[in-house]
Amino acid sequence: MLKENAGIAGGYVEALLQSPMPPMINADDVSANAKFGFKEDSLSVLLEFSMFPTDKSESVSEYVSKVIKYIDESGVEYKLTAMGTIIETDTVDEALEIVKGCYKVLEPYSNRVYSSLKMDIRKGKSDRLNQKIESIKKRIGDIKT
Repeated sequence: MLKENAGIAGGYVEALLQSPMPPMINADDVSANAKFGFKEDSLSVLLEFSMFPTDKSESVSEYVSKVIKYIDESGVEYKLTAMGTIIETDTVDEALEIVKGCYKVLEPYSNRVYSSLKMDIRKGKSDRLNQKIESIKKRIGDIKT
């Protein structure tokens, strides 16, 4: 019955289920990007995230400051915004290690930590944290950042 009523969507799902899946990655495998044909130096990972304790007062800047200090000391390129932080790394693993480290910073202070993450992964580019902004400036002139 489900297959009869699935129509186009059902065909899409069926094709998706039949397509080959990428191999599972061991989190300890430093060269996980190589398994997918990415050269370590040819990848730009932009990760925008926010992380803060949910069991504290209305203002959490005391705790967010600890996270930002950790990011700053890590040496990765980053930009702090009012709603989150954007980091740029050369690998997905490195980006996720930063997130993991941020959690470890907050863990002693909180029983519950909220985090939201977005990633933009692109082969063959670098310095996209700045280049994406410069691209807009070229089109419309100086902007607030």
